[in-house]
Amino acid sequence: MHLYGSNHTKNAFSLGNTRSFVKSILANDYRLEFFLNDTYRLDNKYVPGELRGIINCERINIDEEHLMINHSVFSLKKHVFLLLKLKIDKKNKIIQLFPIEIKYSQNEKNEYSLIEELIVENNIEIADPISILEKNFDYFHLNEALENLFTPNLDSLMDFIFFIWAADDEFWDKNKLCDMGISKWYERLSNYKSKVTIDGILFNIPDSLILEYFELDGFDINYEALSESSRKCLEDINKSIRENTEFFSMGFSPKFTWSAPTDATWINSNRSICCRTLEELFILLKASTKVSEDIDRAKEGNISNVLLLREYVPTLNEMFEFRVFIGGCSLHSEYKILGISQRHICYYYKELSENFKLRTDIKSCIMEFFLYSKKELILELFDIFNNKLSILIIDVQPLLHASPLLFNLFELKLNLLTEEGTELGFDILRTTENNSTKNMINNSYLKGFVPDELLSVSNSDFYNNETLDKLEWIDYK
Repeated sequence: MHLYGSNHTKNAFSLGNTRSFVKSILANDYRLEFFLNDTYRLDNKYVPGELRGIINCERINIDEEHLMINHSVFSLKKHVFLLLKLKIDKKNKIIQLFPIEIKYSQNEKNEYSLIEELIVENNIEIADPISILEKNFDYFHLNEALENLFTPNLDSLMDFIFFIWAADDEFWDKNKLCDMGISKWYERLSNYKSKVTIDGILFNIPDSLILEYFELDGFDINYEALSESSRKCLEDINKSIRENTEFFSMGFSPKFTWSAPTDATWINSNRSICCRTLEELFILLKASTKVSEDIDRAKEGNISNVLLLREYVPTLNEMFEFRVFIGGCSLHSEYKILGISQRHICYYYKELSENFKLRTDIKSCIMEFFLYSKKELILELFDIFNNKLSILIIDVQPLLHASPLLFNLFELKLNLLTEEGTELGFDILRTTENNSTKNMINNSYLKGFVPDELLSVSNSDFYNNETLDKLEWIDYK
């Protein structure tokens, strides 16, 4: 007994064909299994109500002797194509679908070119399940009467698939981004019943200062050309710096509306984010692409800019800084930790990588902090400092505008959809595993050591592996 596949590249597996496909399965008593991939099954609570009982969510083992594997392309929405691995078990009458990759383009793009990219990148032949069923009529008994059978509404399933594998701004709600600025979360943390963040002073930045300084060329502040509101803002900031010399004894670190100017430390004489004067502060802010992007985002969303000056703490051990990813933005899931990544991924810490007890203690400490505070301080993503005794939140950002560091977004999405207690198959705490110079060159933390214009050199083919291993020109400690 043999099932025949049909290769094609010019026909996407449309929503209409999807309905026909499911009707064919149901009419012939085949069970449909839907997996997120070969490891993660689709949990029943995420199945649209009208499909519960139709889509089976239990894991099964398929006898390879009775298995046929092909690949298909689903057309989900305009310019969205999902590559699926199709498994058909004739003996047990089970059909399984495993999503592999999504192709999404916001621009007007020929659908055939997207399908072609899927084919080339995955080095596979695309097969249409409808054609497979038609060519194996004796086994599936297709007939025209199927068109008149009850068809479950698959639109919600398509929306669900799109929700998981679509562009990031579709998954991480774009409308929530404005709620994640420091004006929304800092005072909430600083006024908390126990100390959970680094102390600082928050200032409102008037639009006039944006126009009269940040959007003009040059770094010098021309006080004579400033409006009254701009001068008053600068005077208030300068006064706070002078009056809090004891608090800012080691200097202060700035954070703009959403971002800290870590990409511009190259312009600072101490090669760090630490500032001591008003002039140093505004030169650092003006040189930062991150701050410039914050200004553009604020203008687009009609949001007022703010500036936070926090106590600079040089004794913070970077080995104990972590980025914690929080999930639970959908109606279907509870808030939980999706992953914990070493924050400074260009550094290798042998103890952090190899000391099992230390890693266990760190995870336990973070989990305890999260469980203790999540009802009042729940956030989508936060950076923390953990000194084994206490935890301080040092930054909060939406994941859409933050690096997933040692994770990838696909993993975090899957973790969000995985039930509590499910074995993930990997350690939720990730750290840099070797001391290669490539760790510095191939990640975003190189930004800040040099102007952005020079980064294209480090990302080019100029450096081969041998050259990378010999590089010692960055004093990153």
